[in-house]
Amino acid sequence: MPLEKQVKIDPIRKRYYRPLDLVEMWAGGLFYVVAALSFAALALDRQEYPRTYDSLHILFIVGVIFHFIVGIFIRLYLTPRAEDKRRQELISNSFGASLLHERTIGYYNNKQKLPFLRLGASVLENSFFSKSISLEMAKNMRFKMMTYSIIWIFVALNRSSDLSLIAAAAQVLFSEELFAGWIRTEWSRTRFEGIYDELYQLMHNRRGNLERKIRANILYIVLKYEAGKAYGGVNLSTGIFEKMNSSLTEEWNRISLTLNL
Repeated sequence: MPLEKQVKIDPIRKRYYRPLDLVEMWAGGLFYVVAALSFAALALDRQEYPRTYDSLHILFIVGVIFHFIVGIFIRLYLTPRAEDKRRQELISNSFGASLLHERTIGYYNNKQKLPFLRLGASVLENSFFSKSISLEMAKNMRFKMMTYSIIWIFVALNRSSDLSLIAAAAQVLFSEELFAGWIRTEWSRTRFEGIYDELYQLMHNRRGNLERKIRANILYIVLKYEAGKAYGGVNLSTGIFEKMNSSLTEEWNRISLTLNL
């Protein structure tokens, strides 16, 4: 029989991931504002509009500094805080030890009692969602990168284009927000897919009593999954998660029945 439907409560996403999503959205918007200021400064004639030219450059410098500060705030505070809380909840749920007062309801969908088996099932579910959401994110970023790349190539091949304009466009294209972000998303996607396949086979071939080697492998894959999230530094899109949550949950329920989880 399918897993029973229940109310899902996730205070960790609300308290820690939503602020992260919001600040990342602001940072993304600020990046495009700064990029627009850099192009505007290049297009403006300094001799004809000296005050406006100086003002644009001052705004550009302030924007770059502020964007840098926000990026550090995201990378060193908001993201680690959210991920630490999620890991604490994962361990608490798997081993029945309350490491934090916030508790999710219906976030992990398996009925396992053995701690290591429950941990493996929970991370299998996490990696299933992660690989699906990161794939959708990668698709969106591929289209964006293709569009920006075509525009940049067109500008670069146009002999009438100013070299400073080409350089500014290259700086935007190969920035952390665009090209590097796309590469990190693709890397994270392949990492999640590999972890899911590896853990699926392990859970599929398990015996009734978990041997020490199997428990060690589960722990290794869990650590590999968490390390992959840290290396990639990709915050999975909440919007895509909410859009795909229902269909992914149904598919996960079928997978958990197949694996008897």
